[in-house]
Amino acid sequence: MIDFPTTRPMTGAERRGIRRHALISRALHQSGTRVVVVQAPAGHGKSTLLEQLRVECEQRGDVTGWLDLGEGDNDIRRFYGHLKDLIVAMKAQGEHAADRATRSADESEFRSDWLLSQLRSIGRPASLFLDDAHLVGARPTLTLLEQIVSRLPQHVQIFIAGRTLPDIGLARLTVAGQAQIIRAQELCFTRDETARYFASIADLELSEPELDQIYLQTDGWPAALQLFRLALRHPLLRRDLQRFGECPPEELASYLAEHVLHQQNVSTREFLLLSATISRVSGDLCDAVLCREDSASQLAQLESAGLFLRRLDREPQWFTYHPLFASFLVDQLRKRGNGQIVELRRRAADWFAAHDRIEDALEHYLAAGDQGAAADALERWSDRLIPLGQLMTVERWSERLSLAEIERRPGLLVQIAWALGFLRRQSRLAPLLETLRRLPALARTDHHADPRLLLTMAAFLEDNLQTGDSLLSRVDVSQDAEAGSFRAFELGAVCNVRGYTAMASGDFPAAHQFFARARHFCGPSGTSFTWAYCVSLNSFALIQQGQLHEALSLLRSSMLDHRMVEDESIPQASVVAAYVTALYEADQLEEARTQFQRFGDVIASTALPDYLVVAFIAMSRVHDAGGEPGKALECLDEAEAIAYAQRWPRLGTIVGWERVRRELVRGEFDRATALAERVERLGDFSTGSGVQFSEDVHGLTIGRLRLHAMLRDPTEALRMITTALGAARRKGRVHRQIKLLQFAAVAHHRRDSASRSQQYLDEALRLAAAGGYLRAFLEEGPLFERAMQDNLIGVRSLSGESPQSRTPQDAFLSQIVHRLKKSGESPGMGAGLGEVRRVSSVRSVERFTRREQTLLKLLAAMVSTTEMAQAMHLSTDGLKFHLKNIYAKLGVRTRMQAVRAARDLELARD
Repeated sequence: MIDFPTTRPMTGAERRGIRRHALISRALHQSGTRVVVVQAPAGHGKSTLLEQLRVECEQRGDVTGWLDLGEGDNDIRRFYGHLKDLIVAMKAQGEHAADRATRSADESEFRSDWLLSQLRSIGRPASLFLDDAHLVGARPTLTLLEQIVSRLPQHVQIFIAGRTLPDIGLARLTVAGQAQIIRAQELCFTRDETARYFASIADLELSEPELDQIYLQTDGWPAALQLFRLALRHPLLRRDLQRFGECPPEELASYLAEHVLHQQNVSTREFLLLSATISRVSGDLCDAVLCREDSASQLAQLESAGLFLRRLDREPQWFTYHPLFASFLVDQLRKRGNGQIVELRRRAADWFAAHDRIEDALEHYLAAGDQGAAADALERWSDRLIPLGQLMTVERWSERLSLAEIERRPGLLVQIAWALGFLRRQSRLAPLLETLRRLPALARTDHHADPRLLLTMAAFLEDNLQTGDSLLSRVDVSQDAEAGSFRAFELGAVCNVRGYTAMASGDFPAAHQFFARARHFCGPSGTSFTWAYCVSLNSFALIQQGQLHEALSLLRSSMLDHRMVEDESIPQASVVAAYVTALYEADQLEEARTQFQRFGDVIASTALPDYLVVAFIAMSRVHDAGGEPGKALECLDEAEAIAYAQRWPRLGTIVGWERVRRELVRGEFDRATALAERVERLGDFSTGSGVQFSEDVHGLTIGRLRLHAMLRDPTEALRMITTALGAARRKGRVHRQIKLLQFAAVAHHRRDSASRSQQYLDEALRLAAAGGYLRAFLEEGPLFERAMQDNLIGVRSLSGESPQSRTPQDAFLSQIVHRLKKSGESPGMGAGLGEVRRVSSVRSVERFTRREQTLLKLLAAMVSTTEMAQAMHLSTDGLKFHLKNIYAKLGVRTRMQAVRAARDLELARD
């Protein structure tokens, strides 16, 4: 736990600082302001203003918390951890907290929700301060911050400082009066503030002309004013003020800093020069690196003197120099030669590494030009980072290492490749994989990482499982490994992939055994990475086996797991993809929409091939069901674009067949045929690894069967279904059986075999009712609904039966009818069950000519435009003329509206 004290001693800078009354009043007292952003280049007093704001907030009784952001916070998990610790500590400060215990999240809570709930439970006003926000630019981190600032509780304010404006929706918040931005020009001192600033300094009297000259030279720039304050005791500076009126700001700052440095005694001067080479300093570190024993007292004196040294809030014993002053000091030391700087940074790096501050060690090894030591440190650190899913941190530091240095360490190479693979950085991953393939016999490295497993993962990412199967079969997963270790992560990944391949071959008992073994390796507090894929694969196996309720239960509980709440990135995309799919199948469309809106970007950027395509197809269907066809197409377009960019042709064909299904449902049979021909021309990209979960009820086989059953050749459809259905029954693929049985019912219906159609439909209903697969009966459109209507026309009235006499199948059928009637998806479906609904646009059939009545029958049967023209011996233009008249008489605009109106007319005539 990080210690965040309620109050802290005022720094030297605060004691001497001129209070920015106008800015403080504006930030704290402007009605409706929840977010204050201070944006300006270095040296404009952003941190000083934030410090003054915090003092003011503490004096009025606020609970406060301060976070110095760094580049490491671009890794979403690390940023979340820092923010979580800060808010929990703030909550503990609230003496009258509504709920002192840190409660777990409920079903609707995820990362941002949980943090907000903790803020809401603080018993009094609270203020958060985030400094150096310009160092954070990763989209996941900014998204989390945006979610928080847009939904802050009324008693909480957040103050952010940085050199650039963070991309967190500030424009919208500013327009709404909830945010204000304080910019560089507003931070500059006025002439009056400049006078008050120098008047507050003892033993330093300036004349009005001198003040005017200083203000003219600095334009109120706070850093330059502070440097003047420190340097003005030098008589030459006061004598030559006029000489520097034309100096650019950087030259002026360097000139002033030089005077400040020369005013210090020899010991202090040397300490400043040597310690400025280190990014952050403490007494113990400086004693070790500079070979001194008085560093702690020296740092305290420098802070007290206001020599551009700032204490870090998260670690009060640590300090950092202002970047302008540090840059000047390092430049001065460099004039002696770079050798001393390199040696100091290497010593600092060794100290950081010995004290397990690996990120600081990496920074200083690289600054010293020691790539070898940096690579060694990253290899040790990656053992912990990858199992925790902190892949972006591994990527960020690996980018600063040469490929040659990485290749000298096969273990590090494997670790970096794991990170790049799951981040889908294909261009950077390719050369690493090529190097791995050249390793002799692909033996395990000295540092745990196993190249065989990495190459299997790469094949998995490339949608080519055959390549990895032979490698995996030689891995002994019966061995044990320390929880949280990289080896446990590797073995857990092996179990997940072997479970995946077993699931694809239809061996579900073996698949579940492998998933159980994977859970053993990740453990209750182990790697989120292995755990997430284990949960999602297990869920997809349950969905395939007809156990949708069990899958939903597993996924709901997993969404509450701390590993999900704390990390909505990379592997967690797989859990959400499974959850969105399961929610869709259960017809829980609004919840599916909510989850996809929250996690869609993560799924799009990090999900593996099969996860991505099933989630995007589910969301496309959700949009269609909600009357948003444009958004549905956008989902498919995005999935297809990702498949193309990642060179996943199989996914492109799955999306293509989904487009065919949409056109069949819409009654656009000619377009469906043309699309199918185009998709089939792309070829068969089957992996040869059985039926992967993305193709259980999607893709090539299902697409062709649907097309034959509903449009092309019902006899050929039945021949194909017989083979596929037999295999699905033998393997226990219940979800696939439901879909195949539906197609068989449609094919027999088209062949006028009512009893056989009824038989297949009854079996489909029985299997679907047990698992609750509602959408399976709501997503195939009017052709399937027509078969349902005709087969169920004689069934007993559901409303007339007592609840006690209904079977589960009756209740399930009642749900289907209710959904169809509620959504208006099929007026004819309700009519088929004795609840005829006529649309207002339907008129008497006598209003139509004989030819139009024949066309109405063809419309009701959903015959394609080409077949309709042939049956009526009409040209395409002649057919369009007659259809235009029919549409006008029916009062409809689209083909599907015409089909439904034609069916109602047919029912009314009967």
